[in-house]
Amino acid sequence: MITKADAAAAIRATTGPGKERARLLGFVDQLADDQLREWLIQAEDGHETIVEFIKDRAAGPAGGTLATATAGRAESSDRATVVARYSVTDKNFRSVFTPLRPRVLVTHRHGSHASWKPGTRVKVLVNDVNADKPRQVECKVLGCHDQDDVVFCITDEELDAPDLDLGVAPGARYLLLGCSNRSQDKPYSVCHGVISTTVPDSNGHVRGDTPSVPGDSGAGCFSEETGKLFAINVGRDHKNGDRAVLVPVASLLALLRTHAEAPARMRDWGPGE
Repeated sequence: MITKADAAAAIRATTGPGKERARLLGFVDQLADDQLREWLIQAEDGHETIVEFIKDRAAGPAGGTLATATAGRAESSDRATVVARYSVTDKNFRSVFTPLRPRVLVTHRHGSHASWKPGTRVKVLVNDVNADKPRQVECKVLGCHDQDDVVFCITDEELDAPDLDLGVAPGARYLLLGCSNRSQDKPYSVCHGVISTTVPDSNGHVRGDTPSVPGDSGAGCFSEETGKLFAINVGRDHKNGDRAVLVPVASLLALLRTHAEAPARMRDWGPGE
C-alpha cells in the first residue's frame, strides 16, 4: 500500500505548481487510510505509476474525463457482454483458456496443467452466445513454458479471437474474464481492475490491482475502453496484496513464435504494387 505522504510526494515530483497539482493533492487529502489500502498499489511502483493511478481514481468520483479516463459504467457493462464470447474453460469450469488467435488458446501452466506435455489432448468448453449451453471443442497442447507459467494449445477448429493490444499502460482499466464465481453452477466471472504497475518482474510479468482468486488463472485481461486483449492472468502476488500477475500479449506472441507448429497469422494488409 501507499500512504498519503507517498502519494503527495509522487504528485509533487511529477506535476508543477498549478490547478492540476492542487486538485490531485486535495483528492488524496480527503481519502481515508482504509481507502488507500484498498488500492493495493505500492510505493516502489514509482512516482509516475502512482500519479497515473491517482488521476484515474480522481476522475471516477467526479464523473470527469482525463486523458486516461475510459468508458463509463454503461459502456463497461456492454463491453463485458461483448468479451464474454471469448470465454473458454475446461469441462469442470475450473481452468480458464483465452483465445490468442483463431486456433490458439493460452492458459496457465501451474496446478492441474503441470503434467501436460506437447501433444496432450484437452477438451474445452466454448461460450457460444448463440446457444443455450457451451459447446465442446478439442485441442492439443502445443508447448509449455514453466518460467512464464504459460501453456499454448491448438484447437481442432477455429474460434472467435479478440483483437490484440501489444501495449500495457499504467492506470488502464481492464476486465478480467475468469471463472471464479463459485456461488453458481457455471462460475463465469468478470472482474474490474486497474493496471497498477507496468514495471516487469524477473519473469516479465506486470501487475493489476484485482486480487487473483482460484478460477482466474488463464483469464484474459481486456481493455475496458477498447475491448482488446492485452494480457492474461497467471496467478497472484502473495507479497503485495495478492495482486493479479499478468503476462502481456506482446510476451505471449514472442513465446508463440518459438513453436514451429503454431498456425500462421493471416496478414491484414494487401500485397504491394
